[in-house]
Amino acid sequence: MKKLAHLIVLSFLVFGPAAQAQTCNRQQDSLALVGFYNAMGGPGWNIQWNFAQPMNTWFGVVLTPAGCVKSLDIFASLTGVLPNLQLPFLEKLSLNSVGLSNLTGSIPNFTGLANLQEFSLSGNDSLTGPIPNFSHLPKLSKLELSLINFPGSIPDFSELPQLKTLIFNNNDLQGPLPDFQNMPSLEELDLSNNHFSGPPVEFSNLPVLKKLILARNKLSGAIPDFQTLENLEVLNLSGNPDLEGSIPDFQHLPKLKELYLGGSRDLIFFIVVNIIVVTQSELNGTIPDFSKLPQLERLYIEYVKCTGPFRISPTSRISKTLTSQAGICRDLFRIFPICPYSTS
Repeated sequence: MKKLAHLIVLSFLVFGPAAQAQTCNRQQDSLALVGFYNAMGGPGWNIQWNFAQPMNTWFGVVLTPAGCVKSLDIFASLTGVLPNLQLPFLEKLSLNSVGLSNLTGSIPNFTGLANLQEFSLSGNDSLTGPIPNFSHLPKLSKLELSLINFPGSIPDFSELPQLKTLIFNNNDLQGPLPDFQNMPSLEELDLSNNHFSGPPVEFSNLPVLKKLILARNKLSGAIPDFQTLENLEVLNLSGNPDLEGSIPDFQHLPKLKELYLGGSRDLIFFIVVNIIVVTQSELNGTIPDFSKLPQLERLYIEYVKCTGPFRISPTSRISKTLTSQAGICRDLFRIFPICPYSTS
């Protein structure tokens, strides 16, 4: 009997507080949503919430089976100061603006969103920094802050070990590129349309990175071969006119499908899978044959100070595409100088 009582007490000590912490409180969540709605200018949204109806009928709100808020996906004209939400079961918070909204103040650190996995915010150029480090969001796997014009630099996200997607495009971030060495789970990194300067970083501690987009910054110097990024599929360094030197053959990137290198003017009319685009650039030297990129199928080269002829193996996938599409490529880009190429 004493043993049974001991087990009951032990069970409560181990599971009791956790179970209480996970108890769904629908009333608390509904009050938090009402506060959020009023703070964000909800009465002025195109689709308004009817508080006489259940929460699951409110625009952009998804509930857990127990009835607490699991997802908040709002596409509206947002105004006011973003509140520090208290929604313990929230997994996704997406705030996308109709045009440029009028959110003011700073982004809170969201200390009451312990289960948050995705946070995206875009189209608010009146917000002020700094960007929080979101240290209270250990489960965060996607973070997107775009079209906000944040000044300054990216904070230390070392306390976000599960972060897989980091998108900070179209802001006003500057300084050297961070190396994100404490984020080994990162799969997608988009820092395009900012003011980062200095040489590109190798990102040697991102072994599972698949997409790296650093387009339209102020990067300079030579392009690394990114030899440790063996899972990389997309690399975009276009729009960095101060990049110089020869183009690496990227032989250590067997999964590479898309590669964009070029200057300040992007002259590409379309994007297709398995292509390389090299446009107006100070890059020079001999164009590599890219024979060790088995996923590559198409290659377009424009406005590059390259030397030729460009030779590739007739057994590669890219040679077949170049041969069959040569006339199309010449017609499509006939107004631009194209480096000579041939198959051998």
